[in-house]
Amino acid sequence: MDADTELMLAARAGDREAVGTLFRRHHAAVYAYCARVVLDGPAASDLAQETFVRVFRYRSGFSGVGFAAWLYRIARNVCYDHLRGVRRRVQTEADWVRERTGPAADGSERGALLETGLARLSAEDREIISLTRFQDLPYDEVADVLGCTPTAARVRLHRALKRLRRVVLELEEGDHGLRHSPVANR
Repeated sequence: MDADTELMLAARAGDREAVGTLFRRHHAAVYAYCARVVLDGPAASDLAQETFVRVFRYRSGFSGVGFAAWLYRIARNVCYDHLRGVRRRVQTEADWVRERTGPAADGSERGALLETGLARLSAEDREIISLTRFQDLPYDEVADVLGCTPTAARVRLHRALKRLRRVVLELEEGDHGLRHSPVANR
């Protein structure tokens, strides 16, 4: 049993400090996940907080297995509740990239293209890429979060990455005038 699962079991038994420790360990990653799903940094901060409120509120429902998958399932529900219930204001990709603090937002041109490309994908595509590439969850845990099989999670990721690649190539073509380049049109 991993340390996070042990902490969550302690939290389930009423140890509030265990929830605090889990919060300190996972808040930044949950924030990054929420930000990639909802494309709104300030809202993502609130959503990350709400995720941990729900972790505490629903601690009795933790089965004792797979803390990371359980945590991201809660975060996913919080994000999708937000997307369904609140009409998001439209942000330009440049505003969104400036707000980002994730691994790809490193100030490089390629990092900016990647973040802009992610912003143009659907929430579902951003979610699978975030869970696998930024949160580093294994496919069985991703499948648990998404309610599908590990094979289906791999297929979803493959398709999302293919769409991301296409979007980034289109962005590169637009930035560099390569619209008619045989390499860019693959």
